[in-house]
Amino acid sequence: MDLQADINWIKSRIDGINDPAHIQVLKSIVSSFSKEGSNEAWEEITSDEIAAIDEGIQQADSGETVTHAEMKNRFKKWL
Repeated sequence: MDLQADINWIKSRIDGINDPAHIQVLKSIVSSFSKEGSNEAWEEITSDEIAAIDEGIQQADSGETVTHAEMKNRFKKWL
């Protein structure tokens, strides 16, 4: 894979985008990369949400999980 060729291809495609909605999508994507390692997402959620996430991690660590097939079966009536 030629990284520079890929970068050049991406740049050439971006140069041709004029739709404001597409520009916003690209802006969001690029912004998400610049926030790597940031804890910004944690600042946007409540302490209850953090507690629920922690509880889910503890459950997964202790083996309290279900397979994808089991979840599909449980939610079959909604899918």
